[in-house]
Amino acid sequence: MRASILKLPDVIENEIREYTLTKSLRLRMLLDKYPLAEMDILFNGFTKEQVDRVYRYGCVSKILSWDHGYTMFGARPIIRELLKNDALSFSLFTHTCWPACMFNTYWEKNDKKIQPSKPEYINRIKMFYTFVLTFSLDTRNENFICFCENVVYDLIVGSLIMCKNQ
Repeated sequence: MRASILKLPDVIENEIREYTLTKSLRLRMLLDKYPLAEMDILFNGFTKEQVDRVYRYGCVSKILSWDHGYTMFGARPIIRELLKNDALSFSLFTHTCWPACMFNTYWEKNDKKIQPSKPEYINRIKMFYTFVLTFSLDTRNENFICFCENVVYDLIVGSLIMCKNQ
């Protein structure tokens, strides 16, 4: 079967995969191949600017909106919609996803002297995606779980693409 699928044009092969593999299953497969414990290895090949982009645009900006800085109250509309009936979860989720002050200050001022270190970025990325997956499962909100799984999937795939293009 696999050999037959590989003979197909890429478009049809991708359609078959989309139809047969759920997003949750694809994420599980990706996490099996690239577990959290090995993420340090992936990100060690990145520059500080690259891990900054991964953290800022792959993590924080998926949850919070930029308005001269990120605040825990500046959640993206999709987060407000998904957690509109659960104020406690909304507050806890946005507060935990909010970047530490040093990151916000660096992004506001763009002063290389105050930029966080590469290990700090890597640690925050790992904490972010572990938290997002764990928190989503505690809510029992299927739409929120799908959203969180997509954020983590996009984060890992985007990082792998960046790694491949180096």
